[in-house]
Amino acid sequence: MGNNVSSRYENAKKTGSLQLSNLKLSKFPEDVRKLTNLRALDLSSNSIQNLDPWIGAFPGLKSLNVSGNKLACLPTEVSRLTKLESLNASNNRMLSLTSSHSVVNFGSLRHLRTVDISKNNLVEFPVELCSKDIPLDLLDLSKNNISLVPDCASLLQVIELNLNENQISAISESLAKCPRLKVLRLAHNRLRLEDIPMGILEDSNISLFSIEGNPLSMKALQELPAYAKYMERFTATKRKAIP
Repeated sequence: MGNNVSSRYENAKKTGSLQLSNLKLSKFPEDVRKLTNLRALDLSSNSIQNLDPWIGAFPGLKSLNVSGNKLACLPTEVSRLTKLESLNASNNRMLSLTSSHSVVNFGSLRHLRTVDISKNNLVEFPVELCSKDIPLDLLDLSKNNISLVPDCASLLQVIELNLNENQISAISESLAKCPRLKVLRLAHNRLRLEDIPMGILEDSNISLFSIEGNPLSMKALQELPAYAKYMERFTATKRKAIP
């Protein structure tokens, strides 16, 4: 390892946090595998194309940042990070989260709260995250190429779902059944008025619905009877936020 990486390595022994961003790394330094006590690992803004199986060697890891690399998918060994709370894999080259030879069992990541997969090349909604066993605070899928929100999205246990800047033209009515979903962001997609499930407005827990930048009339949307139900939730939430 170079002096710069060596000093960060020594610091990580004491702090449990290893910061290796912006070092032009194409792979992970092997000696770092010995840091089995890591709680936070930042590999952002490098040129890493694959995460080797060693990534599963940190049983206490809570935060993993691999944003700004050249990853095509996540390795199976991510499933072993059972303490993981935050996963940032934004700004990579992923067409999907997993592949035929690499399948991540997200159901084993019971502590996961934040997942950021924005700015990738996803063409399908990541059904791997549609599980009652993954109670997320935030799932960020913005700036991808997703065209459909499928029926299984009703299994999501997420508070905020960000789907801004995709190619979405169809949303399953079942999305309204997500029990924890409070914030739904669908700005700048391809949704027409008839593509908006009325259940999202009328019969859901969503209190912030972002839909601007779609080929629909906001005036026509706001005139729908179901929109009044949504505004009741929106207003009630705003009142609670006022000290």
